[in-house]
Formats: sequence, C-alpha cells, structure tokens
Amino acid sequence: MSSLLNRKVLNPVLTLTGGLTLVSGLYLFFHLKSRPIVLIHEFVSIIFIIACIAHLALNWNALLKSLGNRVVARTILAIILLSGLGMAFTDMSGDDRRHRQRIVAEELTTRR
Repeated sequence: MSSLLNRKVLNPVLTLTGGLTLVSGLYLFFHLKSRPIVLIHEFVSIIFIIACIAHLALNWNALLKSLGNRVVARTILAIILLSGLGMAFTDMSGDDRRHRQRIVAEELTTRR
C-alpha cells in the first residue's frame, strides 16, 4: 500500500484514469456506445475509484484541516446533497434500454 500512497505514482494514475473515464463517459453520453468503450469505461472507473481512495488516505489530514473552513465544509455538503438528489430523481425504469432497442430496430429496417 505504501507504493500506492506515493504521489509520484498516484498523481499520474489519477490523471490517466480520470482522463480515460472522462473521454469514455462522453462517448457514452452521446450514445456512441460499443462494447470496448463500455468495458474501458467500467474497468478504468474502478481503477480511478481505488486511486481516489488512496489519494484520500494520503491527504486525510489536509482534508480534515480544510473541513474546519466553513465555506469548504458547506460546499462539500452541498455537492453531496445535490448528488443525492440527482440520484434520487434519476429514472431507473429502463427507458435507456428501450431507447437502444428502438434505435437497433430502426437500423435493421433501414438496412433492408
């Protein structure tokens, strides 16, 4: 774990995995989905989360010190609350799956 908590290793890993997650997420957002893009996004995101946890552990004391600042603490609380609200009101009914099925069906009919 000590090698993971080294800034010389952790910063490039965070930068690379964050960038790949961002790019693959944009592909997915604009419905440019393919199996490799989905797999890259999922696999790299897991590595990114692990690196974020290591980064948090490395900077734990600095985080606690900055939480003493009311502006920082309120900003973090607002982000957590807004994220929670966003997830609470996300449509989980499978509309995306039906949308993809409709697109595939339309592509099949136009190819004939």
